[in-house]
Amino acid sequence: MVSTRTHGMAAAQVVFVLPFLLFGCPAIRAAAAGVEDIRTGLVGTAGNDILVNTQPLDVNAILETASDQDVTTSAVGIDGLAGNDSVAAAANITTNASSTMDAPYVPFRLGGTTAASSSTGLAGGDGADLLLNLASIFPTALSHAEIMEVILQIDIGATDFPTASTSQAIGIEGGAGPDHIESTGVLDARATSQTLVKEARISAVEVPLETLAFGDATTSATSVAVGILGDGLTGTSAATPDATEIITNHASLSAVASATSATEQGMVELIGAARVDDSTSAGASSAGIVAGANDSRITNYHTIYSEAVSSADMTSVEIKMKGFMLKPAFDLFGLDVGTFQTVADSVAVGIAGDVGDDTIVNAGSGGSGEIEAYARAEADSQIYTFSISPPLGGGGEQAAGALVAGSLALPHVVTATGDDDSASAYGDASTVATSYAAGILAGDG
Repeated sequence: MVSTRTHGMAAAQVVFVLPFLLFGCPAIRAAAAGVEDIRTGLVGTAGNDILVNTQPLDVNAILETASDQDVTTSAVGIDGLAGNDSVAAAANITTNASSTMDAPYVPFRLGGTTAASSSTGLAGGDGADLLLNLASIFPTALSHAEIMEVILQIDIGATDFPTASTSQAIGIEGGAGPDHIESTGVLDARATSQTLVKEARISAVEVPLETLAFGDATTSATSVAVGILGDGLTGTSAATPDATEIITNHASLSAVASATSATEQGMVELIGAARVDDSTSAGASSAGIVAGANDSRITNYHTIYSEAVSSADMTSVEIKMKGFMLKPAFDLFGLDVGTFQTVADSVAVGIAGDVGDDTIVNAGSGGSGEIEAYARAEADSQIYTFSISPPLGGGGEQAAGALVAGSLALPHVVTATGDDDSASAYGDASTVATSYAAGILAGDG
């Protein structure tokens, strides 16, 4: 079951960013003070450990802030850390990581913020681990970033003020090394990211002299949910020669990822042409079982449900002073003056291989091995540009969007040109929604 849907009217080609990659901030950024809450129910050592929870574990890492700062939470049920560990979940494990940044008013914002949450039921860590789930594991991660901001630009460079939310929920994570993972209990991993930015921006004098500099005002939401993961989402896992990772699932498994990103923006540019990336993006990825870097043998005997849903929405109204803008000069030298990309991307997979030589067997019978993967992506953008002549003048507008059927973008471009009553397109405006779903997906091995 795969569906995609977008609303809007114009489209252009957009650079696609894989949902498993978090969004970077390469230019100048005034770092915001951060708060964090890191919690683990049962933790091992750097050696070879035997860890068993005989009582239910309920681990909660929850933070809320009303100021413009980074918020990070992490909740882990059992973590073996380094060494060749034997870890068993003999009783239920519930982990909840929740990061909320809700700033109702931020005057003169200068830096970016991220709300990040990570929730893992059972983690092996580095080494060749034996991981057994004999009960039920319920990891949940929620990140919410909402801000009303006022941005004043009076400079000759590029300023960074991105807003992001990221979440990841994993039932069982093997970590680096050839692990043996077996689950006979229910796994239900859910990750949700929500980002909402309401922005008023005044660009009094913005003349970017640095040709490589580009301001970052992106709004993004990224979520990842995995039932059983052979390695880790972060770091580089190297394969062990002549080693095989074994993953076996005997019970119901589900992974649900949801990402929502929205921007409502009003901008006034008096002199210059701001080189700012005002893109809005949402990426959701879900998988029931994912192999590790080693050769893997994955066997599934029960139902798997994988769902990834993403939604990106951008509304922007710009007022530009005609006669004082530098866009024509930048066009002459091939310099980009602005980006308004609205991107929604969803990937849902039942079972996925990795870089090793993998064997994947779905051995259920009578419907017990049914795999359902559902992905939906929705993008909507409305960008209006008005040019006025000092002190008074007429106005025009430009709207951008895309119509997507399946995973193929079919652009219908609407342009407006002229002098007093309309304004041509300003910068790069595009809208793309992409969704992909697969029951079993082979890796690179």
